[in-house]
Amino acid sequence: MKPRPPKAHQHGAALATALLFLIVLTLLGIGAIREASTSLTMADNEASRLNAIDVSQSLIDALLADIETHFPVTLVADLQVGCFPAGLAAQNPLRAPFACADGGLTPPSTPSNALADRTYVEIWRESVNGQALVPATSVGTTGTTARVGYARFRITAGTDRSAVGQGAAEIQQGVQIAVPEAKGITQF
Repeated sequence: MKPRPPKAHQHGAALATALLFLIVLTLLGIGAIREASTSLTMADNEASRLNAIDVSQSLIDALLADIETHFPVTLVADLQVGCFPAGLAAQNPLRAPFACADGGLTPPSTPSNALADRTYVEIWRESVNGQALVPATSVGTTGTTARVGYARFRITAGTDRSAVGQGAAEIQQGVQIAVPEAKGITQF
């Protein structure tokens, strides 16, 4: 019979090493999950922001498609020409920078009324240096061009779907409309 080798005393070193590696791998996994979750949230927020900007710009584009209806050129300036939704006030959940007592505009028609949901628009007729019409020379025209004046408008369009976690955005855009001027003839 062969003699048995003496028993080796291990004292649990392999178990301690395995547990240490397991803890390190668990912490790395938790960190990776948190990073992925944060990246996904950031991407979702950016998509919501871009969608809100697209909706706001779509509102402006739809209004600009019918200038004669939405942008009345009169000698009265520095006033709100139109807005929606009617009844918009400072305490409204929409974060519009203006009040809209009686409206005057309706949302442009779109499939499933997409632009009417949680959106707002204001068209403001502006004056420049107290004048309702801006002379052509002030915008860089020459004496050889036809005599025109310009009516200026400011459009503020926004969407606020932040209450449902889908972003908010606002766009302001200026519009100048040329108004022919003839000596001695009033256009209005």
